Amino acid sequence: MGCIKLWQVFSETNKGKVRQRNQDALIGEKIILFGGEVFLCAVADGMGGHLAGDIASRLAVEELSRGVADTIRVLEPAEVLPVAVSRANGKVLKESLADVNYSGMGTTLTAALFFPTVAYVCHVGDSRAYAFGKGRLKRLTDDHSYVEELLRKGELTPGDAAKHPQRNVLTRALGVHADLEVDCQKVDYDNIELFLFCTDGLTKLLSEHEIATILEQVHPAEKVLPHLMEIALDRGAPDNVTALLVARLGVQ
Repeated sequence: MGCIKLWQVFSETNKGKVRQRNQDALIGEKIILFGGEVFLCAVADGMGGHLAGDIASRLAVEELSRGVADTIRVLEPAEVLPVAVSRANGKVLKESLADVNYSGMGTTLTAALFFPTVAYVCHVGDSRAYAFGKGRLKRLTDDHSYVEELLRKGELTPGDAAKHPQRNVLTRALGVHADLEVDCQKVDYDNIELFLFCTDGLTKLLSEHEIATILEQVHPAEKVLPHLMEIALDRGAPDNVTALLVARLGVQ
């Protein structure tokens, strides 16, 4: 499958200024494959009672990693991530049913597997994935939330959505049901310089226009996430904030 030599990965996570715990989780790791490298990246935003959100997000990324490692040498590239996400869903659901303290827990999960020429992105919940290149930011994921559905139907304006009392209600989450619909897509690298994965603790504080401007103007790539995090914290960071950046080597 070749060897990836063009990408570097940066990550930042913070519990924010209001929450007592960080219920987000992330992973950015390389998998050695036939002498080459494939990158797995993911962010997860847990939900549930005391400790349960922490458990859900951590279990999700850990089981995702195991699922990829177990199947990447035997499945077609497009099949690996969906199977691993399904395994992660089953693991979180099993734990939520086994312990009353974890009952009802779940998590978002936005993940990508980077092969030499294409990436595969899978997504559940309202964490997001973006691709950036030639000054343009493209959102790769749709939020699986009640308010986002109303927005898509034209029943809410963006301004109303930002203050809607049910803006945090998800319509899909990992670990809640055995049957889970997962959005998956293949993304070619043409004209893409950066991939950004983040939880809603970031996107509820910075507009997509602001994110695009920062991605275009802040160099080198390793300075991007500290800059985004600083802005989120300056704006009060009422939620956990997590972001992961995948950048082409040599981006200045």
